[in-house]
Amino acid sequence: MSDVLKVKIDRTPPAITFSPNGRESVAPSASSRTTAVDTGSGIDHSTLQYAWTTDLSAPAEGWVPFASGTDLTKSGATGDWYLHVRASDRVGNSTEAVSNRFRLGQGSSSSAPLPANTNLDGLNCGAASVVGLKGGVVKFEGGEISFPACALDRPFQVTVNKITDSDTLPLSDHERLVSRVFEMKKDVPGNFLVNVTVKLRLNADVTRQDGDQILLCWLNEDTRQWVPLGDPQIDFENGMVSGTINHLGKFAAIARTVVNNESAAVFTDIRGHWAEETIQHLAGSGIVKGYPDGTFRPNRPITRAEFVSILTEVLQWKPKADKVFIDTENHWARAAISTAYANGMIRGYDGNTFLPDQPITREQMAVMAANALHLENTKGTPSFTDGDRISQWAKNAVASAVERGILTGYPDRTVKPQAQATRAEAVTVIKKIISNIEDK
Repeated sequence: MSDVLKVKIDRTPPAITFSPNGRESVAPSASSRTTAVDTGSGIDHSTLQYAWTTDLSAPAEGWVPFASGTDLTKSGATGDWYLHVRASDRVGNSTEAVSNRFRLGQGSSSSAPLPANTNLDGLNCGAASVVGLKGGVVKFEGGEISFPACALDRPFQVTVNKITDSDTLPLSDHERLVSRVFEMKKDVPGNFLVNVTVKLRLNADVTRQDGDQILLCWLNEDTRQWVPLGDPQIDFENGMVSGTINHLGKFAAIARTVVNNESAAVFTDIRGHWAEETIQHLAGSGIVKGYPDGTFRPNRPITRAEFVSILTEVLQWKPKADKVFIDTENHWARAAISTAYANGMIRGYDGNTFLPDQPITREQMAVMAANALHLENTKGTPSFTDGDRISQWAKNAVASAVERGILTGYPDRTVKPQAQATRAEAVTVIKKIISNIEDK
């Protein structure tokens, strides 16, 4: 009998990230740290090229070599400019990417005199406060906003208004307001270049309650849902809650009650699904959520950021902001990702990127679970027919996760390590992680 030669074929092109990915405010120059990552055969660094154009279409010429992780800059021009990048891996898989637009023009220069801030203390609702390039703290009755230096590339005005008709605001059956609601605006379009810190005063009757989660949130007007801010901090002694964000809007402190009632969440698309019971259990406990249309979409892929966010909340780790990847600086899951890194659950790709919006693979999920639980390496090797497809860096974690019952294979005796994990599979892994914690 002749030996069988198994060949692993890499058909996945590199992933390109821009940080920042475009800028709507006008400035004399544009700069974006651009990174190319390939988890298969690796990047062919000789193929990395970039070009700045005023068109979304890739140019035929004018490409310039660059090194991954460097800042690519455009200056001395006006109008809307786009950064184009192309890259290949070592087996020839190629990709091209284009950034969102950067707006160039005569913005404020950092070499110009820094204007003084005006009316930063004791801002009355409805009044305007000017924030200069030095930053500052805008205080108002009920809270404050801290702006770091160069939050924008020019001075701007901030207004804060109290929302008096809070009855029109959306709240679920398990949410209630525990602060006044404020709408904060600025007179310059676009997001901040760095995160600002919003702090609100809690109502006097707010105390620690079992089953209540206090969150500082902003209102997403499109989905009509309250979204928690990053880097949450609660000071019950002084009655304050704070968080970070890269834009303004409507803000309020929300108390969410965790309902341990499995019938609390009823989704329209999971009846008969193999993970129906698990989904209902974790949704009823407030660990996972569905979509506004009443669906859960169990077969949809789950992103790396979504999985990390759920798992860090389950593990109840204290928020830490030690590590910020270049592609998570302004991401909604920045706080959870930083906390996961600080606790050794994740390491990222090359130390600089995390690719938060990329679907998580089953072997990546196993590695995060093993790291989070500090699982010891198992002596045995799981016998899956596609075990040779498990990446070398994930073999021990997959074996440990399988041994502890956290990760299971398929009926055809495969484990599909590099397949995208679905929301149903992720929920199942989360539940088994909880079981492992409870068994300790």
